Amino acid sequence: MATLLLTAGWELYWRGIGFVDHDYVDTPGLWAMERRRATGDRTILIGSSRTYFDINPRIWAEQAGGGEPIQLALVGTSPRGNLTELANDTTVSGLVVVGVTPGIFFRTRRGYLADFPDRAAKETPSEWLGQRLLMRMENLFAFIDWDTQLGTILERQPLPLRQGLILDRAVRKISVTRAHRHTHLDPRILRDSAYRQLARDIWMDGTDDPGRPPTPPADSVTATIAELSRDIARIRARGGDVAFVRFPSSGALRELERRNYPRERYWDRLAGELDVAAIHFEDFPALDAYEPPEWSHLSREDAERFTRALVPILMDSVARRRAVREGSRP
Repeated sequence: MATLLLTAGWELYWRGIGFVDHDYVDTPGLWAMERRRATGDRTILIGSSRTYFDINPRIWAEQAGGGEPIQLALVGTSPRGNLTELANDTTVSGLVVVGVTPGIFFRTRRGYLADFPDRAAKETPSEWLGQRLLMRMENLFAFIDWDTQLGTILERQPLPLRQGLILDRAVRKISVTRAHRHTHLDPRILRDSAYRQLARDIWMDGTDDPGRPPTPPADSVTATIAELSRDIARIRARGGDVAFVRFPSSGALRELERRNYPRERYWDRLAGELDVAAIHFEDFPALDAYEPPEWSHLSREDAERFTRALVPILMDSVARRRAVREGSRP
């Protein structure tokens, strides 16, 4: 009886804060369920958290026709490794849309959840079953989340630091994930100004640290473009295509990106040296009309509007480039 009462109290506490049921923890197993669907001519979304939060698959399907795109973006993780994996998969022959967050995309092929594809590929029968049992529990309880674990709560307590140490704050829960990894920004970010500012502060943690790794040199950008060109060619050889999207950012984070990853040195080279549709939000008034509340991700409502505006622009650019390539063939 005590266990039931404590569980009920814990559940009510987190629901009072704003946690909800049918909100799935993004695990390798959940990602694997979508990766297995990413075959044939399906549209596939890869990227970091902006691709994950800022595209509404339902709206995409309405605008583009056909089924919903497969959401394979991974928060805090470069999509370059995923693009290579898709390029090497002979069953993938659709459009791969790659989200570009400069500080992640151009710096590394890995990132926070870079092990998800490998772990998904090696999924055991017990892990397969465990994922489905977990989802059954998540359908009932709101408190099942990384952010509610006791260890996580203890780690973020404001305990005094020893001299010379700095606080390394983990990213807090800022999203809600539904079936098929359909994800949107947590409404708490909009209604709780203190929580919104906390998210902003975490994005900026360490940005003024003199020991922070320098931005990638020009030769690494050249190598990245060569790598992308190879992967694009492999996907196109099977009848597919690749497109790149730079999603909105705002506030101090946008200024940081402009300073550390100037457009002419990074994005403009990618867009100019690769024969692909490359959509930067700053180039289209319909895409540059949004203010991410915590500087990095759109609200759920803005993501719906952004997707509705993005899809025709992107599909038109993909079609025009394809027509030029096919017209130039001997």
